[in-house]
Amino acid sequence: MKEYDVVLLVDSGIGNAIQALYSLEYCLQNKAKTGIFLNKINASFQNYLKDCYGTEVILDSLKECSAKNLIHSFTYQEEITLPYRNYFYIRPDLHSSKNLSETEQYLSVVRALYPSSYTNHTLQYLKEEYSPAVQELNIEQKYVFYPGGSAINSSRRWPHYLSLMNKLGKDNVAIIGGKEDLDFTYSYVYPKFIGKILSQKFLNNKGLWKFFKNLLLLKPHAHLEKRQVQEILYIEKFNWAELVAIFRRCKKFIGNDGGLMHLAGASGAKGIALFGPTSVAKNKTYNPIIRPLYKTYSCQPCQFGVGNIQMVNYFINCPYEVKCLKTIHPDEVLQAIHD
Repeated sequence: MKEYDVVLLVDSGIGNAIQALYSLEYCLQNKAKTGIFLNKINASFQNYLKDCYGTEVILDSLKECSAKNLIHSFTYQEEITLPYRNYFYIRPDLHSSKNLSETEQYLSVVRALYPSSYTNHTLQYLKEEYSPAVQELNIEQKYVFYPGGSAINSSRRWPHYLSLMNKLGKDNVAIIGGKEDLDFTYSYVYPKFIGKILSQKFLNNKGLWKFFKNLLLLKPHAHLEKRQVQEILYIEKFNWAELVAIFRRCKKFIGNDGGLMHLAGASGAKGIALFGPTSVAKNKTYNPIIRPLYKTYSCQPCQFGVGNIQMVNYFINCPYEVKCLKTIHPDEVLQAIHD
């Protein structure tokens, strides 16, 4: 049986993993034997982390493992099988996030277990690859756009990247992401007239959303016109180490709340993160040089069910055409990245 001082259990996306990795690095810096089990995380990203941290830290299995201190993320839904002595549960909500982000809630536990003055706003173990493909980008002169995000949470996507690109100049922009970032299957919203007619109870019904979509009564939300950006679109062009090199060198990063936003912050990029339905307080990057830009409508953040709206997966149930993102004007972003 291999005993660890700390084991972290994390599920869901790349962003959730990065938020937990700050605590992992804190423990490693304080000589605590630490492992993290990233359940159902993108396989290529997990392999990249193994290269950065080693297979003794990035765990493939919990078999033959035990923990003095188990830190359990709310994202991890599987049955816990490894023996442990002390148990800590991380579940950010509307109230706790007013005080600490998700990253900071993890850190509050490990700092109590292993008090020290160590702090760092970037992840020190991330490896980069400044490859010829990255060098050809002339990335030091480019604004890097991340206009995508999880296809099933497409309400997180800001809809004005093309307008911002035109203001900055196409030659000064590189757009990154994966195939999922160009998946617009669920990126449709109710027009305002439907939102005014129907109660939220009806808008929360996925079957009704699909019915309206089939009748072509829904409006596209944040669809990227691929033909207009083809020559600056780098979808699945770079591996994770190359992305880290890009983030460390780019002029500025502008992106939605999502995994690559967290990776950009953890790599040391400067820039802007655009927030709408999700909680800024919970999801902001630990690195403060990625600044959040957002509105303050009474229905935000619907991630936490504010305004009697609960953000859902696989369709958009907002009655306001996701106005929290739609009303962030490109000029506001332009000003923010130049401040």
